Amino acid sequence: HAASRAAVATCVTGVALVEPVYGWNDIVLSPAIEGTLRRIETHVRHATTVLDDWGFARRMGGRGRGVTALFSGPSGTGKTMAAEVLASSLDLRGARVEEALDALDHYLDDAALAGLSQVVVIHGLGTGALRDAVRTRATGHPLVAATRRGERGEGGDGATIIKL
Repeated sequence: HAASRAAVATCVTGVALVEPVYGWNDIVLSPAIEGTLRRIETHVRHATTVLDDWGFARRMGGRGRGVTALFSGPSGTGKTMAAEVLASSLDLRGARVEEALDALDHYLDDAALAGLSQVVVIHGLGTGALRDAVRTRATGHPLVAATRRGERGEGGDGATIIKL
C-alpha cells in the first residue's frame, strides 16, 4: 500500500491521491445520474469477461482497457464524491462465482495500486454461494488485511468490507 502510493507520487508530479471515504449510501443523485454511474460500474465489473474471456482485447489491439468519465458541473455538486463512490466499490451481483472471483482479484490489485485502504464488494444475499466465495477469496488474498460483513447502511450481509 505505502509502496504503491510512493511510486505514484514520485512518478506523476502535480497529482494527489484521494482516499475514498464515500459509498453509495452517502450520495444523493437523480435516478438518471445514478443510472449512469451504475452503468459505469457495471462496465468495469464485466470488462474482464468481455475483453479477456470473450477475446475482444485481441480484436481491439490493446485499446479499451480503461474507463474515462468526465464529471462536470458547478463546485459543490458532488463530482468528487461520485468519483469516490465509483472507486471504492465493486458490484458483483448477478455474476457467476468464477467470473466474480476473477473480477475481485483484478479489483483488489487495482485498488491497492490506487492507494485505497478500504473497499466495498457488493455480492447480494441470494443463496450465499457468491458471498462465501468472495469472503474466502478476499481473506486469502495477499493484499487484504481484514474483511468483515457490511453493517447496516453498508449493505449488511449482502456486502463485504475489505481493508487493504
